[in-house]
Amino acid sequence: MLKYKVLLMGFVSAVMLLPVAASADSLPGGKYKLIDGQVPFVLDVMPNPDGKMFMVGSGNLPDGRGCRVGDLAVIRGGQLVLGACTADIAVSDDGFQLSDPKNCFQCVSGLSASGTYKKQ
Repeated sequence: MLKYKVLLMGFVSAVMLLPVAASADSLPGGKYKLIDGQVPFVLDVMPNPDGKMFMVGSGNLPDGRGCRVGDLAVIRGGQLVLGACTADIAVSDDGFQLSDPKNCFQCVSGLSASGTYKKQ
């Protein structure tokens, strides 16, 4: 009987962790704002039925320099695959942390869209 209780508890634990694992490879639709970066960037995430997302966003400094993005994207194993470019991403409950050293978010020289994005 104890063996079945242990198996049942293991199964319940695995089922409870399933949504956590699934959410790490997707973002809920909506607007996300970069809260600690160089540029006041706002990103609109629109999920598609096939599991991909369309991401469109922009941000500019007062002098007109900025960043922009508009492409299909998917998250795989901690990587945001945006068109032909990849960036590191860590998804949290209320947003994500982006590291974009390859300039996937098309920033002018010297700027970056890397940082913490919070859902608005």
